[in-house]
Amino acid sequence: MTERLILKMLTVVGFLLLPFMYKRPVKDWVLVFFLKAFYSLFLDSIVVSKKRINYPIRLLPNYFKAHILFDCLLFPMICVLYNQITYRSTLVGIFFKVFLFSVPMTLLEHFAERYTKLIKYRKWKDAYTFISVSLTFWLVRATIGLVRQLEGMSDKKTNENE
Repeated sequence: MTERLILKMLTVVGFLLLPFMYKRPVKDWVLVFFLKAFYSLFLDSIVVSKKRINYPIRLLPNYFKAHILFDCLLFPMICVLYNQITYRSTLVGIFFKVFLFSVPMTLLEHFAERYTKLIKYRKWKDAYTFISVSLTFWLVRATIGLVRQLEGMSDKKTNENE
């Protein structure tokens, strides 16, 4: 399989995952999506500029050095799924369920690095991928949890004033 075909297939997969965002509460999942895209693109841009990772074949290479398909579509959609699965989880569940996503993603990136020209490590290790994926998932989960708490406090104050 050529790398361009892989990118096209991944793009289709990303768009096929979009309907999963339309579970309630939709605004939470949209917020998770955009938070994850922001964090991913921000961090990936730093890693690429430090020349730790290179993406020889990527979408929109004239505009982005980062992997825009992964950072702005695939990774955010997977993060939405993680947040949906952990929606009613305890802290322990939130902590451990991240590994259902970070381990396969790390393995997929490992194989992509080894067998394709989609990604090349320079000063990077699989462990860094695993850690960064897990931490950013937890960061987004904590952020949306904080937003829900603040929203609940706001709703409570509104009800008290009525």
